[in-house]
Amino acid sequence: MGSRDVLLEDNVALAARLAAAGNDVDIQVYPESLHAFTFRPTGMAGAALADIESWLGQRMAGK
Repeated sequence: MGSRDVLLEDNVALAARLAAAGNDVDIQVYPESLHAFTFRPTGMAGAALADIESWLGQRMAGK
């Protein structure tokens, strides 16, 4: 999520609740990024999407 996302606080609160319930949670906040920034063709979006792909790949591989 981006540091300028209008839903940042909601996402952080949800992540805390998920982690407290025993779920695997990793929050990455990308600087100066707005809501839905991953749909834009920017370097920051590319980095975020690569991080997401890596996180999911590790879990699917049974990390």
